Amino acid sequence: GYFRHYMLYKYAFTKKTEMSFSTVYTHTVSVPDNFLQPLGEAEDENQKLKKEEQEAMAKLEPVSTEVTAADLEAAGVPEDIREKVLAQVNEQLTAMKSNLDQKFQSTTKGMESKLQELEKKIRG
Repeated sequence: GYFRHYMLYKYAFTKKTEMSFSTVYTHTVSVPDNFLQPLGEAEDENQKLKKEEQEAMAKLEPVSTEVTAADLEAAGVPEDIREKVLAQVNEQLTAMKSNLDQKFQSTTKGMESKLQELEKKIRG
């Protein structure tokens, strides 16, 4: 009788599965008032980025590249060698700064030349 009543056995011994569907509307989230501006009042993207970059650069404080006697005193350097250490440290800092500036300039020149070559290939 199993094969004869296969559908009955299948119904009786199979777990019941229920599926429920629901719809969620995501587009009903409120949009800020100034999200879309009229084109006449809108700001050019490049100008906006430049303005933000200038504001960020203005917030940065220049870092002192020289060590003072007070810095050495705070670091616990003995007083009898403080002047020699101060001169040597400042000399090393100046050399490092000039070395970094030279590397930066050479890298910048290399990138600019590559950029010009690419622009020539694109144009011509």
